[in-house]
Amino acid sequence: HVCHAEDLAFIWQAVPLVNLSFTPDEQVMADTIAYHYGNFAHTGDPNKPSQYTSNRKPTIAHWPKYNEANNFTCLNITTPQNVLLEKYREEKCDFWDKLNVYP
Repeated sequence: HVCHAEDLAFIWQAVPLVNLSFTPDEQVMADTIAYHYGNFAHTGDPNKPSQYTSNRKPTIAHWPKYNEANNFTCLNITTPQNVLLEKYREEKCDFWDKLNVYP
């Protein structure tokens, strides 16, 4: 189940604009998203801060490159703590790899 655009309030930290507020865990999640997305927008690397990066550094600050060398690790940005997942959805990816549909 996907709720499209559900992340926008976290990316832009815009919840106060509609008279709502984040829980403390949600604020940590919003800070993590803003940190990584902002770094990527400014430097091309979600882990490399720029002069514009917030000083609210997330608990798991390193978002590894998604590739075989890193065991296809992805960052699951969640509450109460972010989690690194190795071989994320490996069985589903293996299915498509077996079909050999990519050049």
